[in-house]
Order: sequence, then C-alpha cells, then structure tokens
Amino acid sequence: MAAAGSPVQDLCDEATCSICLEYFKDPVTTAECGHNFCRSCLVQCCGERGREASCPQCRQTVQKRNLIPNRQLAHLVELIKKLSLEKEEEEEEEGRKGRVCEKHQEPLNLFCEDHESPICVVCDKSKMHENHKVIPLEEAFEKYKGLICSRLEILMKEKEKIMACQADLDKESQDLLKLTETGRQKTVEKFRQLQQFLKEQEKHHLEHIEEVEKEVARKRNEQLARLSRELTHLENVVQEMEKKRLQPAHELLQDVRSTLQRYEKRETLVNPLAFPPELKGRISEFCDINPLLEGVMKQFKDALLLREQLQEEVLSFGKPQKEGQQRAAMEGQDPMGAGAAEPRDPLNELRQYSWQLESQLDTLAGALGEQRLHLESERTLRATNVTLDPDTAYLRLILSEDRKSVRLGDKRQALPDNPERFNNCTSVLGREGFTAGRHFWEVTVGSEGWWTVGVARKSVKRRSFLPFSPEGGIWAVEKSESKYWACTSPDDPPLSLSGDLKRIRVTLDYEGGCVSFFDADSGAELYTFSGVSFSGETLLPFFCLGGGKTQLSIS
Repeated sequence: MAAAGSPVQDLCDEATCSICLEYFKDPVTTAECGHNFCRSCLVQCCGERGREASCPQCRQTVQKRNLIPNRQLAHLVELIKKLSLEKEEEEEEEGRKGRVCEKHQEPLNLFCEDHESPICVVCDKSKMHENHKVIPLEEAFEKYKGLICSRLEILMKEKEKIMACQADLDKESQDLLKLTETGRQKTVEKFRQLQQFLKEQEKHHLEHIEEVEKEVARKRNEQLARLSRELTHLENVVQEMEKKRLQPAHELLQDVRSTLQRYEKRETLVNPLAFPPELKGRISEFCDINPLLEGVMKQFKDALLLREQLQEEVLSFGKPQKEGQQRAAMEGQDPMGAGAAEPRDPLNELRQYSWQLESQLDTLAGALGEQRLHLESERTLRATNVTLDPDTAYLRLILSEDRKSVRLGDKRQALPDNPERFNNCTSVLGREGFTAGRHFWEVTVGSEGWWTVGVARKSVKRRSFLPFSPEGGIWAVEKSESKYWACTSPDDPPLSLSGDLKRIRVTLDYEGGCVSFFDADSGAELYTFSGVSFSGETLLPFFCLGGGKTQLSIS
C-alpha cells in the first residue's frame, strides 16, 4: 500500500466505507447528513425494521426511504481499485527485490516466532535461531493477520461506544439547556404573578384588619356608652336610697313604694359581653393565614434546598472517570462492581425539581387564593346537616330512620361488632367529619336523664374507658344530676344557667381552634374551648346519653 498521506492513499480512504473499512459496495448517501455507506453495511448496522435509524457516523436521525444510490461514487471506486492495484503491483515488484536475506541473499520464506521476524533457510540452520520456533511465512501471515483483525474489531467497538457517548452527551446537554430555559421563563413569570398577588393580598388583609379594628372600636364605644348610662342611673338610685335610709321613720315610710318601684324598674345588665363571638371569629380568620403561609414557605424552602443539591450534582456530572472505570465501561462491564448502587440521573432529578418548584409556587398561589375566598365569604356560620353514624352506635342505642335522633333502649341489639362501634360507653358519633371551616348544628336535649354533647377526634377510643375531656379527644358539655357542666380536666366547671336547657348550639371553628356551646333559644354563650390544636385530624359530632327517658334530636 502507498505511504500514509500520499494522494493514492487519500483516494483510497475516500473510497472506503466507515463501517466495514472496505471499498464501497453499492454505495448509498443519506439525504439528511450526506454521509456515504455500503447499502448492506448500513442496513446491518441500523437494523432492517423501522423506518428511522441513526447515522453511524454522526448519529443524526435518517429515514431509510430517503437513501440515495451514489452511482458516481461506485464508478469512482472502480477506478480507484484499478489505480490501487497497479500501485500495489509496482510496490510488490519493488518489495520482491528487497524480500531476501541481507546476510545470505536467500528468500525470506520462514518466520521466527521467538524473534518475530522473517528469516531464510540458512538463518534457520544457524546457531542464532537454534531451538527457535520457525514456521512458514504464509502461515505466520495468516496468524498475525487474524490477531490484528481481532484487535481492530475491538478498537472499532470502542470507537463506536465513544461516538455514541458523545452523541448522547450532546443530546442530554441540549435537553438540560432547554429545561433550564423553560424553568427560567416559568420561574420569572410565577414570581411576577406571586409578587402582584401578594401585594393584592396584603392590601386586602390590611383593609380587613382595619374594618375589624373599626368594628371593635364601635362595639367598645357602644358598650361604654351603655355602661355609662346604666352607671349614672344606678348612682342616682343609690343616692336616693342612701338619702331615704337616713330619714326618720315617718319620712322613710312615706312614699316608700315609689322608691322601691324605681329600684325594681331599674335597667339590669343582662349580658356584659362587649364583643360577640362572630367578631372574635373574624379576627381569628385573618390570623389563620399565618400558619398556612409558614407551612407553604417551609415546603418552598425545602424545594430550594433540593435545587442547590441538584446543582452540585449537575456541575459534577460528566467529569472524567477513573481510567479503570472508563475501561470497564468500554467493555460493557459494571464500573463500580456488582453491588454498586444505581447511578443518579441529574437530568431526571432536575426535571423533578422543576416540577416540584412549579408545584410549590402553584400551591402558594392556590393557598392564598383559597384564604382570600374564605375571608371574602359570608362571615356568619353555616348550619351543617349532621346525621348519626349507626356503625359507631352502642348496642343499646336506638337510632331513628332518618338518623337524626337517638334514645337508649332496654337491651342490647344484635348488631355487627364493628371496630368503629363503642362497646364500653353509650355513645354514637356523627357521620359528617370536619377538617376545616366553621360549622354549627343544634341538638334538642330535653329535661330528662343525663347526656353529653360536643365534638370528638375520629381516633377517640371505642373499646376501653373513655375520658370526657380534651385530653381524651372530646370537647363537650354535659348534664348530670340536674346540673350542667363543661367537660374539662381535672375539674368540670358548672355552667351558669337560669333554667333548664332545651336546645344547644354546637359551634366548631377548626382553623381558629375553638369549640363553643350556646343556648340555642336565648343565644347566651355557655362555654368555649379555645386555643385548641386539632393537628389536621378529622373531628366528628359526639353524643352520649343515659337514663330511660333520655332522647337527643339533631335539628
């Protein structure tokens, strides 16, 4: 063959297929990238199935139906073959002259495997090659040609792997850049929307707080004016009676009935409560946004921390491996051993971060939007349609068909032993559960027997002793021995009432952490459990009753 870099050699290289490294046979050209291959080599390399394949030289996607037969290149290959053959014959003739032993001037027809060089028959008999393994030159040619070809095949495979890695790396870097650009645009837009939204929310909440402050001031002034009037009236009555008390008997008894009537007709302070529960509820509503924002911001900070970790991994991604790992990867082996952990995919994790970041921004906007709708909704409580859950009822409790009332029977019923059912307490739960919002329902309690009414955690004990207290997961009031009590621990404070209760209103403010009880007929507040943390658990209406004539009805 011609020397490397000669014009003849350059022509031969141009006429050589990059797959089989032989002269082109039936050459075809890819329309997409313009590279030439043997038709059979390209089909074998890319597979016969499928309409698309990757160019073995540049990895660009090509359509098999777009392959163009290159007849000019085929004709050029034939001319190059002839030129190359003539050149080889000339070189062979020149080489034949030089293929003789310089020392003995005999043909070099033998090959010494110890010295790995051709020798003549005279050299074979000399002491230099005594006891050496000598084989015919043609046999050595075939042997070493096979070794070279096997090594060449390995090198070509390694080359293909490197080219494939280069193409994959380039594609993956492009995907990363597209992803980061998309993330940049989305982040800028989301933060712009959030900034605008937060400004609107700040203004809205400040206006709401200002309204509540004005309402507090108005209520305070009204109550102070009322109290001032009552105080003035009482002072006048006190002065009159003090003066009357110091008079002699005949003057004191004169017109005494008029004095006593003024005392009896005085205005009494019926309800000294200056600020109604609804106003307190409005204050708790705009305070509820603080834990909400703290929770969302914590999630957002966690997402930012994840981004920093992924950025470090992305920066280290693609750094050169150790030589042993590179060699193992080229040979198709596990570079870290059989027990190595699955390698992390920075591209996939960056996608996950982008999705998570977008989700956190949407969550923040959604949460603030829900809070805004909640604050803009009607301030009064909404009545909740509460029904009784028969699966939780004690065996002696008899529920009405509409599940709106319950009474205590004489004997146990044959009912399924559900895990939800109370078996040590004459109780039943409501079917409706609450995890948010402000709700109320009313219960007709009557004047017979004893009862307990309130709310309970869904996880309240069903199979063992059940303490009626916040520590036991119950917030309730009860009637026992003709007296009314708030179920607290360790002491149950009595409820101050002027008469028997007929209907109780149970009010639940989940976000405000309050459970309140009112006389549904007079509207007087009976008791309030405040500052309660329900920890996101579902709350259920709770009912317990005893005594043969006790009956509770939900209205």
